[in-house]
Amino acid sequence: MLVAFDFEGGIAESDPFVRLAEQHGTGDEMAAVLERLWNGDLDPETGIRSATDHLSGMPFSEAEDVFERLQIRPEASSLLSRLHAANHHVAIVTDAPELAVRYCLDPAELDVDTVIANDLPAENGAFTGDIEGPLVGRSKADALDELATGAGYAMADTVAVGDDRRDLPMLQAAGLGVGIDPVPVVDAQADLSVPSLNRLELTFEERGVL
Repeated sequence: MLVAFDFEGGIAESDPFVRLAEQHGTGDEMAAVLERLWNGDLDPETGIRSATDHLSGMPFSEAEDVFERLQIRPEASSLLSRLHAANHHVAIVTDAPELAVRYCLDPAELDVDTVIANDLPAENGAFTGDIEGPLVGRSKADALDELATGAGYAMADTVAVGDDRRDLPMLQAAGLGVGIDPVPVVDAQADLSVPSLNRLELTFEERGVL
């Protein structure tokens, strides 16, 4: 089975975009954009481009400091280890910067098979405010479908885990879509919702995933 997690909604304790903006002094502006995105007032591409625009000029060295301070949820390591032990393909599908994800991936603690994430271009040692990558202008559902096909899984044999509106297409496309501490629209439209990774692990046990 293929099990795909959103990063900031499923694995990390905070959103890297929020932490970067707070460091850059544009935290309020970033929070306002993300709230509009979560509420559906902005389409995903417009929203994510508006968000990264507030990182323009941020020195990459400051971003590295933020990435190094990012923390995963304490339960994530155990859950992912159990999924691997059960021979599942574990993926992260996220709008977040790939570097943020990579800083948190220690094979001894948090090992995943595939990462699909975006990139924040930099020039002269600072972010340009742009964003590039496989999820810019593209649905997470399409990314999940392509990943499943490449890994040899039918979509019926996929699980997707996320928390906000950006994740909803992926949750709806997966064989099982799980909202984790989700925003209301995800709670209403996901196959099921759980409040935490601990409860997700129990759900996986109940459904025979683990």
